[in-house]
Amino acid sequence: MAQLIGWREWLALPDLGIARIKAKVDTGARTSCLHAHRLEPFTERGSPWVRIWVHPLQRNTQSICCAAPIVDERVVTDSGGHCERRIVMKTTVVLGTQDRKSTRLNSSHRY
Repeated sequence: MAQLIGWREWLALPDLGIARIKAKVDTGARTSCLHAHRLEPFTERGSPWVRIWVHPLQRNTQSICCAAPIVDERVVTDSGGHCERRIVMKTTVVLGTQDRKSTRLNSSHRY
């Protein structure tokens, strides 16, 4: 049975060590966006990875650093028509009591 979700929902990104973060739901997007205030591409055992720093809670300066393999780099166009090159990574998302789903995230920070 499908789960009804709202425009904004709390979710977890356990592979990234993020237990709780508020997300805006965008059913028309090909990837989900994770805002990072700092982003650092690096190489791990010959493969491209990215280290990102995020503020999971609004109005809170606590920062979490996490890392994931890069699966793609894409040019993303926002609703205002502005294009930006973004790193895409794949991670697990947990929404409510739903089973874990793997999704692709792009990081919204210029590098």
